[in-house]
Amino acid sequence: MPTEFNDEALESFLGKETRPLDEASHIFFPHGYLEGPYRYRSRVNVDEIWTAKTNHLGILTFFEGGIVNYTRHLPMDALHIKIPSNTWRMLIVLDYFSGMANRMTVGSFEETDREFAPWAPKDNSPEVQEYLAHLKSFFRQ
Repeated sequence: MPTEFNDEALESFLGKETRPLDEASHIFFPHGYLEGPYRYRSRVNVDEIWTAKTNHLGILTFFEGGIVNYTRHLPMDALHIKIPSNTWRMLIVLDYFSGMANRMTVGSFEETDREFAPWAPKDNSPEVQEYLAHLKSFFRQ
């Protein structure tokens, strides 16, 4: 399950971390999909820490088979979410504005270690917008 940190707890976690760190900024578009849910294969030990830079993002994690097991609106700069390896995850834009988030990876991996969910629609398939609408519905409840 994801872990939620405030700034102080994140600094404490990172201060004890010995694995390599990498940080990148990502822009998300309202109808964007980018291959859908993904995880890092279980043979690698990589955590991701996401921090929203806008107020328009939500994060979801999934059980095997695609059942949603965690949702969280990411308030801008107020919360850091750590997602462990082998956890299906996805960030989505919750309204009509683009979103931006920082992703910090903790641990070494190759892009080939990223696995995309076999149960989710493929990028550019006709089912993508319906699937995104379904995922966004978890944030309206």
